[in-house]
Amino acid sequence: MIRGPVDTTIVVGGDWGEWSNFYQSSNELFKSETPRRFIQLELIASTEDPEVAPLIHSLSIEFENALVQEARGRLLPRSVAVNEDTRFIYSLWPSADALDVGFDQLRIRLPSSVDIDGVAVRVGATPVQPSALRAEGDTLLYITMSEPVFTDSVQIEFTTRVLRNATLFAVDLGHSQQPGLWQSVDAADRRANIVFLPDLVGSSQLIGDLLIAPPIFTPNGDGINEQVEIRFALFKATLANPSVRIFDLAGRLVAELDQPQGTDIKTYTWSGRGTDGKVVQPGVYLCHIDAGAEAGDAVVVRTLPVAY
Repeated sequence: MIRGPVDTTIVVGGDWGEWSNFYQSSNELFKSETPRRFIQLELIASTEDPEVAPLIHSLSIEFENALVQEARGRLLPRSVAVNEDTRFIYSLWPSADALDVGFDQLRIRLPSSVDIDGVAVRVGATPVQPSALRAEGDTLLYITMSEPVFTDSVQIEFTTRVLRNATLFAVDLGHSQQPGLWQSVDAADRRANIVFLPDLVGSSQLIGDLLIAPPIFTPNGDGINEQVEIRFALFKATLANPSVRIFDLAGRLVAELDQPQGTDIKTYTWSGRGTDGKVVQPGVYLCHIDAGAEAGDAVVVRTLPVAY
């Protein structure tokens, strides 16, 4: 008998999650979706020393009981305009048994900032006032309710903007008495927690909603219009490294602006000073915005008057 090739491919059903990132050290937090009834582990033992064989002494997984037996959610609408304030409704249906502790906290991962004052919550058919609402940065919304929820449906209404096609809105459940424990909510049906931007399909536009204010600025030390703000939305280019540079009309580089941190809404400021630290001469300059992507309409140029 001739031995064939060794096949190490693992085939699982469609209800299994993706493989997690590698665990680099002991005591790391679980990286996959939870809760689940089963888990698969893949352990790769390797060594660069041919005289030494790797050895696994033990493997243990510590876990806590889920807050509820199951939680499924759906987001509406699922098709919206690019970078426009949109009112969303997230509906959540939990199921629990007599041993579950329920949940009184929700954590929603958002694509951009949210209007805290516009958040509304219903438990069952009854509007409720959350005991606490908190936004962390531009991407996380925390909602704390006064009473635990077990099997009642929950509706959360909020307003935010979406800049990338197929944006995932992930929701987790928590309990105020068990800090650090978060139970993920599954999609009620396929793509029920994903929002699409049909206007971006087939479009090569990468830079949009460009705003330069004030249109003419005067860096003369009088405290009025001392700097200019350049703000734009970055579409599609998830790994892009955008840059904003200022040139004079002869094409000479005057300034390269510091890159901001954070979301897909990029905001740069220029004080009117050149690379030598001195205030530039009055005149018209060119603001050169490069999305830093390899494809698409990645460059936009606008005039920038300086007067004083």
